[in-house]
Amino acid sequence: MKALRVPTRRIVAVLVLAGSVLCVAVSGSMAAEAGPQSASAGNAELSQLSDAISRVEPLRTLVTRLEAIYSDIPPEDVLARTVIDARLDRAWTSMVSEIHRAAGLLVALNNSGEPAAEQREAVERLMLSVPPSAFELLDRLSGEVTLPTPDQSATEQSALFARASLGIDRVDALFDHLLRHLALLDQLSIDSSTIEEELNRRLEARAAGTSAFLDVSVWDVESLITQASVLPNDTEIAARLAVARQRVELSAEVLRGVVEQLRSQGLETKTYEAQLIARTGEITTDVLDVSVLRSLASSTWTAMTDWFAENGAGFLFSSLIFLLIIYATFKIAAVVRRLITLALDRGSAQLSQLLKRMIVSASRGVIIALGTLIGLSQLGISLGPLLAGLGIAGFVIGFALQDTLSNFASGLMILFYRPFDVGDVVEVGGVFGTVNKMSLVNTTILTVDNQTLVVPNNKIWGDVIKNLNSQRQRRVDMMFGIGYADDIPHAERVLTDIIASHESVLKDPEPVVRLHELGDSSVNFIVRPWVKSEDYWSVYWDVTRAVKMRFDAEGISIPFPQRDVHLYDARANESSDV
Repeated sequence: MKALRVPTRRIVAVLVLAGSVLCVAVSGSMAAEAGPQSASAGNAELSQLSDAISRVEPLRTLVTRLEAIYSDIPPEDVLARTVIDARLDRAWTSMVSEIHRAAGLLVALNNSGEPAAEQREAVERLMLSVPPSAFELLDRLSGEVTLPTPDQSATEQSALFARASLGIDRVDALFDHLLRHLALLDQLSIDSSTIEEELNRRLEARAAGTSAFLDVSVWDVESLITQASVLPNDTEIAARLAVARQRVELSAEVLRGVVEQLRSQGLETKTYEAQLIARTGEITTDVLDVSVLRSLASSTWTAMTDWFAENGAGFLFSSLIFLLIIYATFKIAAVVRRLITLALDRGSAQLSQLLKRMIVSASRGVIIALGTLIGLSQLGISLGPLLAGLGIAGFVIGFALQDTLSNFASGLMILFYRPFDVGDVVEVGGVFGTVNKMSLVNTTILTVDNQTLVVPNNKIWGDVIKNLNSQRQRRVDMMFGIGYADDIPHAERVLTDIIASHESVLKDPEPVVRLHELGDSSVNFIVRPWVKSEDYWSVYWDVTRAVKMRFDAEGISIPFPQRDVHLYDARANESSDV
């Protein structure tokens, strides 16, 4: 512990010195900004330039002392190194900012024609002193950035990730300072070819390293996704996957910044732009660049050819097996369909047409589904996630198609209870006609006037179903009226004779002809013969026609509604009272 006391005292002293130097720099900057209000423009700019130059030296001294203290602090004293490093970064940034400010003022004086020969030499000396220290600082910061690796735990990776992010931000800021420095050197006509060459080399090296780290991070994510699919409940894998995705985002963001810096220097960036699009999936304006598209296509083609060279023979064989399995599956499904159809048609069980079609379609569908799954397994596709995905998709589709499922459920009830079948004459859902086609969702009915109506099954099952073909025999209910003056026994004999003489009227059950009621205008007979269901309407129409013709021939009237009206004369009653 004693060995750490001396650096601590030095730290305190230097921190006090740093605070006073920075305060002086800030106050001098504020005074310099207020100076032009009382002096001419040219003298004010010269004064500001001199002040900026004078403020650089204390900051340089502070940077030197902080660097010495930082080198004396043991590596295990992380807190002290972090504090001094932050102070050093602030002091170095303030120094470079003052140098750049001085350079900017000198450029403005040169453009305005103001003489500043004495200050120019000092500014050039300061400008040329920045790159070496900046490159040294870059090397130190880059060496201290430790990136996480896949073999580390999620906690270790998170800690390294946080520290690495801060270091990467400082490296980015240093490169930005150097790029601005190059621009000022060019404006001052100072030879910067060596500095630019060194900076470009470092930019390209950083781009290559960041590009490689992005690829590794993407591969880590893909590997962890595979592990998570095998062990979905492993929390450590889930945590490492989240950190790996953060690494992908960080490296992609850093690479974008490096690409912008490379582009500002006129260096080649197409490969990295294509990598960003391929690895992150983010479509930017770079995709419109022909060279970027060419690079993307080239990398994709290379990956495809490499994969095909390695796995092509196995893939072709698996594809051939898959096609053979699918072909055999459809052939087997067709044979099974024909056999089941023949068995159902020849069987003694009285099944509805809908149930027969459902059995045939279900058997064919099951065979095709099993064959397809077997074929997909030959291609190396995992069936577990596929079946899980189908289950989730089925839940979502079922929730979205509630009405359709209601029709389906009603269709199943119609299927099992068989209230009607194809060819039956029914009255369902307010529709009367012949059942033309049935499915599990709806029923197609052909009306008597040859209209095709499609009725949802839930409307049919939720209402009264009247099947006119469900019984082999039906009773035809008719009513005929005669006048009050007509012979009732005669009319009854005529009606009985008409019913008995019709060949389609059944003898058993016996027809009924009875006097039913005394109506307002007629004496009404009910006529109720029994017929086969298919003869209902022909008997109805024939009997109605025969009754009219026989009544006319026999002199029996068919009265129409009539009413007796009695007039009451009030005046006649009054005279009779008198």
